[in-house]
Amino acid sequence: MFTFPGSIATMNAVETNSLTKKGAKLVQKVDDILEELTPLLKGLLRSYRKSEVSRRH
Repeated sequence: MFTFPGSIATMNAVETNSLTKKGAKLVQKVDDILEELTPLLKGLLRSYRKSEVSRRH
């Protein structure tokens, strides 16, 4: 789960800040999301490639 930081002075950010405190990934820039997704996408690509090779043989 990703969260965007919110001001502690606004009630609108209470839930977002709570999720961040519970372990959600804080997003301050696009690189924060890419950092989390890159290993997952690499794993999916490896699995896809293996399944394609298996189907050809």
